[in-house]
Amino acid sequence: MTKNEIITVAKCCIVDNCGPCPLMGTDNCITGFMNHILEYMKNEPAPAATGTSSEVSVKEDTDNIHLDDNTKGHICQAYNTADEACTNMLTIYEGMSECEQR
Repeated sequence: MTKNEIITVAKCCIVDNCGPCPLMGTDNCITGFMNHILEYMKNEPAPAATGTSSEVSVKEDTDNIHLDDNTKGHICQAYNTADEACTNMLTIYEGMSECEQR
């Protein structure tokens, strides 16, 4: 499953709309979804340690970081979406029988 398909599945779960979900019609879509995420993470290459400009190692660098309200809003929105998705997945997982959880 590709990164975009995983994102599509997560979005479908968040809004409770299985129609466009790539896993619709599978036996246990939540377990399948979790397995796809684990497989994707296992195969995702680690970022190279290149010492690029994104690396912050000196306090002076952190003093010059300024986020505008728009950027802060995007960060908060992304966090809230991820938090809601995780909460939904945990709720579904907790509602499964012990056999399904395995």
